[in-house]
Amino acid sequence: MKPFLTIDAGAANLKVALFEPRDNGILVLGRYEVLSLGQRGLEETDRTDLIRETLKDFFDRNEIRVKGMDAHICAPSYQCFTKFLRTPAVEGSKVGQIVQYEAASQVPFPLDEVEWGFEVMGASDNGELDVMLMALKDEVIESLSTVCSDMGLRLSLVDGSPAALRNAFMHNYAEVEGCSMLLDIGSKTTNVIFIEGDQFFVRS
Repeated sequence: MKPFLTIDAGAANLKVALFEPRDNGILVLGRYEVLSLGQRGLEETDRTDLIRETLKDFFDRNEIRVKGMDAHICAPSYQCFTKFLRTPAVEGSKVGQIVQYEAASQVPFPLDEVEWGFEVMGASDNGELDVMLMALKDEVIESLSTVCSDMGLRLSLVDGSPAALRNAFMHNYAEVEGCSMLLDIGSKTTNVIFIEGDQFFVRS
């Protein structure tokens, strides 16, 4: 596998990590740095240019050749819409149909102006499914895509920060029992995340 980048595109800073996979399955952290966006990062008007400039400086300074490299980017929670749903116990494509119906009424933007997806988090005692719905406006995706395209990166994945933090916790602390609380304090938004087994709840 080739090296790849992960970028946490927060409001006030970028957290950039370069990972280098090994043949034995080990993932090596090759480079990590927190890059300040300053006051400009809190404004949406030139955020695309600012992220591009900041990343270019980081890559040039560390002599990292990123052309053709995959980039996995995490969007800040203030740009994400997250909603938890409970659906009847159904299988396969029917889950998607139910969630799409719910998305049309729950997402505060027209569905043709957002990219949205869902993840089944678990099931209740009566068999109903606990589902997390997440949506990002197209303009957010387009901004990140433009940055990657201009730098020769391949935008492989865009996730929202609450889901990304939950997945990171589950991967690194799978053995933890009981209820855990994660507190993510950002410059614009603070996320409080509760995790217990398959159950997951977030409030921003």
